Amino acid sequence: EFVRSEFYRKFAEPEGWDKGVSALFWAKREVTAMFSLYRAPTQPEFTAAELAVLQHLQPFVGIAIERVQRLHTERLARRGLEEINRNIPVGLVFLDWEQRVEFANPEAHRLCAQWNFGAEAARALNLRDAFELPATVLAAVAKLRGEVQARDAKQLLPLPSDVTQVEPTPATGLRAQITVLNNPSSALAKPRFLIVFDMR
Repeated sequence: EFVRSEFYRKFAEPEGWDKGVSALFWAKREVTAMFSLYRAPTQPEFTAAELAVLQHLQPFVGIAIERVQRLHTERLARRGLEEINRNIPVGLVFLDWEQRVEFANPEAHRLCAQWNFGAEAARALNLRDAFELPATVLAAVAKLRGEVQARDAKQLLPLPSDVTQVEPTPATGLRAQITVLNNPSSALAKPRFLIVFDMR
């Protein structure tokens, strides 16, 4: 009956199978994923023992699918936040624990160029290529990092001292505020640093 069906002619036969078993994964009334195994016409039918093994494995496959879905959801959320951050009128820079740049928006490129080279010289630069965090800002990040390292490792929540401000000279109007971003859910996660550049 299956091999006479339109589904078989359009899908199964071109793909080379005539026997299949599927496990469906649900969220309330919605099917979120399907895991399928197929066999060619020359292969035997699925036995009751094989189906029992597949049924035993289904929860483990479901956990793996949930992890992939969670990862994709987090990536989409991060992309959305990055898109928002690219267009806000303040400079944002995220640094990892090793002081490597994880994200910097275009306004951060512009303000760092002004900080490093002056407003006139910055206009002539390719801001992305010339992007470099000011030395005084990196020094302030290193100082905050030293304070975090000196603290009790169990004390994960940020303290008021985990924020500092840096200005090149009052005449420029530029300033940077550096905040330690801790992860209170895990002692294995190293803190990040958020730097906000703006014009006073």
